[in-house]
Amino acid sequence: MDLLKRAEILLKATRDLLEKQENSYYVLDLLHETVFYDGVDCDGNCLKDDIGYWLDELEDQTNCKEWGENMEILLMAVILIALAIININICNIQMSIDDIVRELRRRKEKE
Repeated sequence: MDLLKRAEILLKATRDLLEKQENSYYVLDLLHETVFYDGVDCDGNCLKDDIGYWLDELEDQTNCKEWGENMEILLMAVILIALAIININICNIQMSIDDIVRELRRRKEKE
């Protein structure tokens, strides 16, 4: 599967998991909450493992230069996923992919 498409699937699943927390009055154990992707219900542990496999596959890519700006955006997205999965500041993670893109472009303009 295309790495960008896989990243999109994992980001959407992570968003769905975070929305469960956002819509709950209680602090949820996100590693045991389930989300639906790849045709099955997976819990946060499964999602975390899938993100790990995706990162391993990404690392195995020998020619990352062809990704260009998309690589930076994907890496920022992966960082957000990792923070969300390990439940650090879950209530404060408000950055969207659009915010990430704007921030990266702003930084490039400063250079």
